[in-house]
Amino acid sequence: MPSTIEILPKQREFLKNKDRWFGAIGGLGSGKSFIASLWLALRVLEYPRAIHCFAGRDTPQLRRGTIPTIMGTFALLGVPARHIRNDNSIVVTVTSPEGTVDCRLQPLTSENYESFRSLEADSIFADEISDWADDNEPFVRYLAPRLRPSPAAKAAYGAMGIPVQGRWATNPPLNPGHWLFELLEIIKFCGYIAFSTEDNIFLKRADPDYVPNLLRSMSEEEADVLVRGLWGNVTKGRVYKTFDRRFHCTPMANMPPITLDQRLPIQ
Repeated sequence: MPSTIEILPKQREFLKNKDRWFGAIGGLGSGKSFIASLWLALRVLEYPRAIHCFAGRDTPQLRRGTIPTIMGTFALLGVPARHIRNDNSIVVTVTSPEGTVDCRLQPLTSENYESFRSLEADSIFADEISDWADDNEPFVRYLAPRLRPSPAAKAAYGAMGIPVQGRWATNPPLNPGHWLFELLEIIKFCGYIAFSTEDNIFLKRADPDYVPNLLRSMSEEEADVLVRGLWGNVTKGRVYKTFDRRFHCTPMANMPPITLDQRLPIQ
């Protein structure tokens, strides 16, 4: 990895992990998607003849977030890459002593996850998985089993192919009833690292006002989830999802105090 790229200690820990599946949960702007895309880029540079994929909820999400992040990472590495808009693949030109290889990164979306059935991928980067669906089926049943040595990798790197690895990045869900909490904390599907926006020193350098403005815009419960990347429940104690006691329980001006007469029947 070029010495000019600075990464956070937790990001370095993420890159060093050798597990089959591993993830990054983090707040807005915490650097989780960047480090997962850097992991994918380094895999492509090391094994350009293998099969590498990136996955998201749908095409708009890929085009809005995942693809620009991956393209920006290759640009940071000084590696030529181009986005093929008709199928949303990314073609990366890798030059090594053995020659020049064009590696095509294949896009996948959870909206047509049954098409994953015939896929054999050596590397998969799954982005924002908590937003994919109301249950874990697209990720667990269809995507995770696709991670296995591809024929292309076996032909290029030997009969065993290469060590297959999958990585995912996401914001925490807004309540612990989400399938991702069960998958990670109860089933223990795989390990992960939690990233906090407050720890992203590179974001602070570029935009010192970002985190303070973000914290002012939300409650402490929301900040724990959306900034600090912790498990939480932003709807706890609320009758409605949008309920906020600070505003919805404030008496109106000049309104007489409300008293309770326990002798009266409920109307």
